[in-house]
Amino acid sequence: MRAVPAHAIESLEPVVLQRVRAALPEEIRARLRSARELDRTRRDEAEEHPPLATAVPALDLLLDGGLPRGHLVELVGGRTSGRFSTLLAALAATTGTGETAALVDLGDGLDPAAAAALGVDLERLLWVRPGGLKEAMAGAEMLIGAGFSLVVLDLGAP
Repeated sequence: MRAVPAHAIESLEPVVLQRVRAALPEEIRARLRSARELDRTRRDEAEEHPPLATAVPALDLLLDGGLPRGHLVELVGGRTSGRFSTLLAALAATTGTGETAALVDLGDGLDPAAAAALGVDLERLLWVRPGGLKEAMAGAEMLIGAGFSLVVLDLGAP
């Protein structure tokens, strides 16, 4: 098999892209974006909405500065994995900058005194203690739409 030079592929790119776009229904074609456009949009959004630091330096480094705003992030881990400590650090970092946060705590694991001792500003934290999974999911969805800087949904220990 022969290798195709990069410049040959790049010269075909616009033609192929035009054919692909033309073959798609209009409703899809209107939303189609190139990888370059998506990357530019992602960088623009990152500048407008800087990530939320978790106050866990190694994690913030891996996440390019912290948790992405407006995105779902799942932390998974068993007991003693640091999952709850990490979410408390993120809540402390968020409320410590004057932003509001919400914790939907299905596992009922929050100790307010311990959270305050770790730096969580309880005046800027809404603590929701739902009665079941359905209420927890509905509450988290409502809070996400309400403009909180950080919404944490803790389902309890696995």
